[in-house]
Amino acid sequence: IRNSYIHCPKLLILEKTVRILTETMMLRELLMSYLMRNLVMNKSFFYERRNPEWYADDLRKELGINDNSALDLDNVINALDIHLKQAPIQEGILGACKVKGLKKLIVISPDIYNNNQKRFTIAHEIGHLFIHHGVHFCRKEDFNMGINTKTKEREANQFAAQLLLPRNIVLNKLRTRDISLDIAQELSEQYEISLTSAIIRMIELSDENVALISQKNNIIQRVVKSPECRSILKNGKISNNTLSYITNVDKMRQEGYVDPNAWFEDSTYSQDTRCYEQTWYFSKLDMKLSIVRLEDDDY
Repeated sequence: IRNSYIHCPKLLILEKTVRILTETMMLRELLMSYLMRNLVMNKSFFYERRNPEWYADDLRKELGINDNSALDLDNVINALDIHLKQAPIQEGILGACKVKGLKKLIVISPDIYNNNQKRFTIAHEIGHLFIHHGVHFCRKEDFNMGINTKTKEREANQFAAQLLLPRNIVLNKLRTRDISLDIAQELSEQYEISLTSAIIRMIELSDENVALISQKNNIIQRVVKSPECRSILKNGKISNNTLSYITNVDKMRQEGYVDPNAWFEDSTYSQDTRCYEQTWYFSKLDMKLSIVRLEDDDY
């Protein structure tokens, strides 16, 4: 074939083209291998967009993270070669991150005093670096799991939740037990996440008809419902027929059956439906958390 180059220049062009393509493919494979090892680039550059939890799974698998104990964030930060610092940011900003080439930076506000909140903030920012790249400034509301409507912030929350508390751990708990504040407390203590985050994680993965309602001064502040909960919760001031209404400093925890109409609109459940409520009062925050579950006869 080589002797034919003089008579057929197209063969020479073809060989050069094949060689260039081969070298390009080898370079791409080397680049992909490097990126996979260092886990710093957005893999969606090469692949179609994926579930944010999958990126967290990749990271946990790559670093050999143990599912039976809390994530060592210092090890993750070091493995990803991220520069982490605590410093004042813009007013209202709790976390920020930036990636430029292989240089990665996360800044956490000194206004975050709670260790569990700080851990989630860092995991959230790692999610931005790992999935989105660029520069991100995150306000307090951006970390609200379950109700965030900003796509990138919601994805960073999903990444952080899976990184800190993988879904298989939660699902294993829920196979034999109903959602409860007791399970949430167990998960919170074992995996160093907030109690609210643990409850939301359970509710988002649950196949029960259940919801979390946070209240302050007996006014509903926030509602997170499971995928199976299609009933409409009432807004505004809570009913005096709820257990939450009588939960206070003297009685900081209440649980039992209540009239479903105390929490839900009449037309959104059947007449035979029962409602089980668990409420905790947190005096330091002057806030109540209620888990309410609708049960049918076959529950």
